[in-house]
Order: sequence, then C-alpha cells, then structure tokens
Amino acid sequence: MKNLVHPNVVLLLGVFISAVTGANNIVMELCYASLSVFTDKESPRNLNRTEVAFMMHGLHEGLNYLHSRNIIHRSVVYYDCSVKDTKHPIYF
Repeated sequence: MKNLVHPNVVLLLGVFISAVTGANNIVMELCYASLSVFTDKESPRNLNRTEVAFMMHGLHEGLNYLHSRNIIHRSVVYYDCSVKDTKHPIYF
C-alpha cells in the first residue's frame, strides 16, 4: 500500500503496533474533511454542480488508479471519501 502514489488516493505513511494496547495503527496523510461534511443538510458549505462534478471526477480517477493496481474497495460511499484540500478530492 505504501507504493500507491496518486493525487486522488490517500497516502499511507506507516503502520505500527501500539506497545501499550497491542492494537494495529495506520498512519495516513492528513485530510481536510470527509465528503459527508459537504453533503450534510446542516452543512454551512454546499457544493455547486461544478464542484460536485470535480469531486466525482477525482473519485473516479482514484478508483481507476486502484483498479489498475488490482486493488478494489468493498464499500464506496460518500463518508469514506476524504478531501485533501478544497482543490484535490481524494479517495479514501
């Protein structure tokens, strides 16, 4: 997974086991928010059609990249999609 480098895929930085709890931990690149922030009815920031199209294109590009590497995602839902910043939607 560390070999996956694409603007629309969250970067995996590392994996470690906690010395205290023994739990597996995944360290990933920091993201701005989940798409659910923009789709919630109470959201102060609604996306216009152009922004939605841009986000969906980014999602499509990220999924195509993963599929080209023979990787699938079992659940593609809006709350599993993160936004790196306002200009780069990424797939989570």
